[in-house]
Amino acid sequence: MGRIVNFAMATADWMSAEPNFTAHFIAKSGVLLLTRALAKTLGPQQITANAISPGWILTGSAPSEDQQKAVKRMPAGYISGLDDVTGAVRFLLSDDARYVNGTNLHVSGGGGM
Repeated sequence: MGRIVNFAMATADWMSAEPNFTAHFIAKSGVLLLTRALAKTLGPQQITANAISPGWILTGSAPSEDQQKAVKRMPAGYISGLDDVTGAVRFLLSDDARYVNGTNLHVSGGGGM
């Protein structure tokens, strides 16, 4: 039994054209397609493949004015820390997720919907 956890982004499954971020959107959309292909291919060997799509995460890399704008659009009303993402990873790696395969788990506080 094995686990694969890939990382996309909260808006990757929009499949939209974002002029300033085209390569990034293409790459993250490709991660979702790769995850589904791996899930189908490796499922018979009891290996699951899932993706996590984080939204805004407090890492110190974004300017505070960008974060303030993001919070206003966030249904959860706040920007998460790394603990929410690591919790999702732990779940997908656990036996509790043994039947979860080929999914994209949004860890975004509702952002990216």
